[in-house]
Amino acid sequence: MNQKQLRIFLIIIFLLFILILLVGCKTDELNTPENVIVQSDDEKFQISLPSSIDIEFNNDQNYSLDLFSSKDNMYLYANTIYKNREIDLLEYIKDDKEYIFSSKENSRNCSEISSVQIHDYKAYTYSFIYTDSDFGKDFYTQIIWIETSQNIYILNFEIIIENKDSFIQIFNDIAHSFTEI
Repeated sequence: MNQKQLRIFLIIIFLLFILILLVGCKTDELNTPENVIVQSDDEKFQISLPSSIDIEFNNDQNYSLDLFSSKDNMYLYANTIYKNREIDLLEYIKDDKEYIFSSKENSRNCSEISSVQIHDYKAYTYSFIYTDSDFGKDFYTQIIWIETSQNIYILNFEIIIENKDSFIQIFNDIAHSFTEI
């Protein structure tokens, strides 16, 4: 094999190697788990959940959506408040935060209420830690209030404290997937 043929051969091998790498990367993208769309029982909103979470449904009539993952000790509750008049949402949240924080056992590390951007909706969030004596564990709770022109939605995420760090971004992704139907 002469020099010219050797160079062409090496260029072809190099291009094949690059092609294999690109196809391999594309295959990895295709194998990324898809999200699962979940609709509320009242058919007012939907959210997107990672398919990697083993979600089970509860049929608690007190919530418009009630999900949990036994494997991860994760809970997601949601409610819809039908707007029949304008309210000062921030004042309402402050009152509710005070009530919830005082009613949970051994509540601590309560964050300030902060504004978050979820699509074009007005939204607020806060978080805290509490002890569930029935379960025998501490839980991290993040509550997100979302106000649309028609309704107010409350998303309540809870996870055992040991899994908090791995679920904070998941909770935020779920909240940002919120869509009113």
